[in-house]
Amino acid sequence: MKKFLFKLSFYLVGCAVVLAVLGSFADGNTDDNYMHFAVEKPENIILGDSRGSQAVQPDILEGKLHKKFDNFAINVVQSPYGKVYLEALKRKIRPDTKNGVFILTVDPWNLSVSKAFDESRDFPEKENSPLGNMYSYDMSPN
Repeated sequence: MKKFLFKLSFYLVGCAVVLAVLGSFADGNTDDNYMHFAVEKPENIILGDSRGSQAVQPDILEGKLHKKFDNFAINVVQSPYGKVYLEALKRKIRPDTKNGVFILTVDPWNLSVSKAFDESRDFPEKENSPLGNMYSYDMSPN
C-alpha cells in the first residue's frame, strides 16, 4: 500500500504542476467575452458582431484618434442589434458620456430576420447571451 501511495503522490504532484502552469496563462484572453465585462466604463465604443470584434482594433483607433476605445462587439448569436444588446450598452457606457465615438459594424446577419418571424427563435440572445444576465460591465471578478 505504501508503494502505491508513493507512486500516486508523483502522479498527483505532476497533475498539480501542470494545472498550475496552465492556470498561469489565464490573463483575460482565454475567454472571448471576459474583457467585455472586466474593464472600466468607456466613452468610445465599438459595437457589432464577431467581425467587429476581430476586425476593428481599439489600439489602432487609439493611436489615430487619441481616444481610448473599448470593443464591445460579440458574436452574432449573443449580440444581434436588439433589446438585450441595447440594455447592455446602456449599462456599459459611462453615464456622463458626451461626444463619444460609437463605431457600429453592420452586416446582414445582425440586422435581418426571416419572413417567418418567431421572436424566441429569431432573437436567441434572450436565452443564449451572457449580456442578458449581466448587470455590471466594469468590474473584474478576479
